[in-house]
Amino acid sequence: MLSTQELLDRAVGHANAGRLGTASRLLDLAAARDPDVDQAALVVGTRAYVLAARGEAATAAQLCRDALATPGLSSRTTAVLAGQLGLVLIHLGDFAEAAPMLDVAARGLDHEPGRLANVLLNRGMLADESEDLALAEACFSRAADAFRRAGNDVGAAKAQHNAALVLLARGDLVGAQREMAEARAVLAPLGPELAATCDLAHAELLLFAGMPREAVGLLEGAATAYGRARWRRQQAEAELSIAKTYRLYDVERALPYARAAARRFARVGDAVGNLRAQAAIARLELAGTAGPSGPPTRTALRHAVEVRDALAAGGLRDSARQLARYQASALARGGDVAGARARLATARPRANESVVDRAHYQEVSAEVAAAAGHHRTALRRARAGMDLVKAWQERYEDVDLRTSMSVHRLRLLVTGTTSAVALGDAEAVLAWSELTRGLVSRATPVQRSAELDLAAARRGETTDRPLAAPGSDWRERSPWSGPASQVGGGLDVAGLTATLAAQEAVLVSYLRTDQEIAAVVLDPAAGGPRLVRLGAWSPIAADVSALLADLDMAAARLRPAMAGAVQASLRRRLATIADALLAPLGLEGASFGRGPGSRGRGLGSRGLGRGRGRLRRLVVTAPPAVSSLPWNLMPGLESVAVSVPETLEDWLRRARVWAGAGADGGGGVVGGVGAAGSAAEAGAGAASAAGVGAAAVSAGIGPAGGPAGSLAPPASAGLVAGPNLADAAAEVEACAAVWPVAQTLTGDGATAAAVTALADSHEVLHIAAHGRHTADNPLFSGFELVDGPWFGYDIELLAHVPRYVVLSSCELGRSSAVWGQETVGMARAWLHAGARCVVAAPARVPDSAGELVVALHRALTDGIGPADALAALGATSGARSAGPDGARPPGASPAAALVCFGNGW
Repeated sequence: MLSTQELLDRAVGHANAGRLGTASRLLDLAAARDPDVDQAALVVGTRAYVLAARGEAATAAQLCRDALATPGLSSRTTAVLAGQLGLVLIHLGDFAEAAPMLDVAARGLDHEPGRLANVLLNRGMLADESEDLALAEACFSRAADAFRRAGNDVGAAKAQHNAALVLLARGDLVGAQREMAEARAVLAPLGPELAATCDLAHAELLLFAGMPREAVGLLEGAATAYGRARWRRQQAEAELSIAKTYRLYDVERALPYARAAARRFARVGDAVGNLRAQAAIARLELAGTAGPSGPPTRTALRHAVEVRDALAAGGLRDSARQLARYQASALARGGDVAGARARLATARPRANESVVDRAHYQEVSAEVAAAAGHHRTALRRARAGMDLVKAWQERYEDVDLRTSMSVHRLRLLVTGTTSAVALGDAEAVLAWSELTRGLVSRATPVQRSAELDLAAARRGETTDRPLAAPGSDWRERSPWSGPASQVGGGLDVAGLTATLAAQEAVLVSYLRTDQEIAAVVLDPAAGGPRLVRLGAWSPIAADVSALLADLDMAAARLRPAMAGAVQASLRRRLATIADALLAPLGLEGASFGRGPGSRGRGLGSRGLGRGRGRLRRLVVTAPPAVSSLPWNLMPGLESVAVSVPETLEDWLRRARVWAGAGADGGGGVVGGVGAAGSAAEAGAGAASAAGVGAAAVSAGIGPAGGPAGSLAPPASAGLVAGPNLADAAAEVEACAAVWPVAQTLTGDGATAAAVTALADSHEVLHIAAHGRHTADNPLFSGFELVDGPWFGYDIELLAHVPRYVVLSSCELGRSSAVWGQETVGMARAWLHAGARCVVAAPARVPDSAGELVVALHRALTDGIGPADALAALGATSGARSAGPDGARPPGASPAAALVCFGNGW
């Protein structure tokens, strides 16, 4: 039979491991064994711990006080009970009484490392709640050492877990992830509740990293596990974290979780938890349902003041400052600039406050300055915030992490861009629009495919989530990587202008603010960049969204009468979009809009190539919703070579490669950059075979690179026909026939492994297959092969990347932007890997596109760039499309619907 002390020791062990029911039963047995005065008090103290863990903190505190009042207690027992009471008081939010209790316990247990460790663990938790990170870090470190001296690996893991949260608060994502992973290996196997605690911490890490979608599943699972175990306080913590997650993108969904957490904290007597939940509710109310530009209600402002005052009174000064910043932002949105300034003056961050909070202060400062009309001050503040976040991002190597962290720059970008537009400073607008797109393409990709079982994913055995936890391979940059670069170091407008002139191109860079869309036009023949404000985005967005459905319908096999109606609807939609996005730009040599009756401005006095006659080449950078538009289908652009790079930096880099630095994709350079000349100076290229491809000659396009130089023609092509696609095999064989060296994969030979080998071996890769675009995880976009999809992740495994990639598939030209990421679909993934140009469609590709794709390949064999080739084919199609009903001939639309991503000449 176990002794009273043995029962008590076992109860303590089960309680520390989270097995509260077993601990309670053992305590009942110990209490029935006629314990001595010290043992009886310790049974009561341990029972208080169990009650507090179950959310009955007030009852637990009273039990501890009653036990401490027992006459004849030893100094050791007094110290143990003081430690238990200190923990319960933390749960009750009584920090003032909790701290001295824990200090008494630490002094009385100095020679018992196991007990001392528990006290230090709780003292560190109190310091963390009180926002004293230095003290919290020291306590957790001492606690881990004491647990190890006592041979308690579980306790040491708990201390390590809590130390990871301090690292997270300091912004050390890699250190936090490392400590969490080591602690989880010990804690998670002990039961679902402790596994849920590990998940809750990892979700917080993902939130800091800007990955809320990955976090929410962990949080919901943790809340369920806590609920089943009746751990009500921890359940409330999980619900509060869920509210924080949804706050980033769905206020209405977040509010119920925050309110549920507040009620649950109140029921278990956790005053601090309830106060934190009220702060979350106040933030959500300030944001409202009108979006980031809508003013808050008076009720929301009043509640925020009450909660902020309560936070300050409770010693949660950082939390009070955070809420004050949200108040200042809301007041600025509502037009109360004086009130916003007054509130912001109380919210200056500490020097060692988190990067996120310091950046948020700069963000709100910029918003307040912009609301006052002080846009240059707003730009300085926004730039300062951008520099803070970018320096934090550049501590890490992982491209996914650095990309997702850009969520912390979103409002800074919007405010900076809005102020630049308000100032009418075209160069500043161009620089800020470049920043909104620049992070991913500047980052060096890190191989992440190793953590995915792509073969299993092809079989449908996995979801689109990595098999390894997000963050498991995050790394800090090596010391020799150098200091982080500052944001906005300066776009080389002169160099950009010279490069555009050399390639006879005009730049149009679109950008969006909360309310409007604008464009910067840089025409080398007309001088410097100029800003064109295009008006409200919302009506344009409706047409852009509807366009994809129109394109899909136009690609279907329809009866002639229905096909004519669909084509007419598509033309009207395209004309409407061109009228909004292109006509106001004043590009000489092109006319846009609905025709003679349009309000659009076609030929302008400041257009391209005074004396060159027509708009020949266009570089377009834009937000994802705009960049993937079928530019060569737009009225006025049918014969214009359009390239759509991710960023201007990306386009310039590829242009420098063209100019003589060595061809990406393995092609050599023929000639160098000279003075801009006419198309004739480059030569017309080799004669093509008869058919649609002859348009290349008649249009006068020359080898890739155009008037000043060219890349050598690709030496060979690899072509793939996927399953269940009519005419795919015929398309592939027809395209292969124009190449001197070609390899095809059709039928059962079109497997993922074979496609990988094919891509490694050729300068041109052509895929004719059913494609799919996955918005939630664009790198799981792909095309169908006989053994399943070939994903964007597969591209990372290639040893060699083709120069040109042609995706004759459905939807693979679409891109997604999630949480500030310029995340990429299949087309973007190829560009990141190093392809020079990807030809893809933003919508379904009609079966009749085959003949025009063959003509494109014929042009590529002649050394003609994809965008130049499609422009010539579009001009020929346009010449053949004149008819009384305006209907295009078969094949005209598909050619124009193909978009050249990257550098298409």
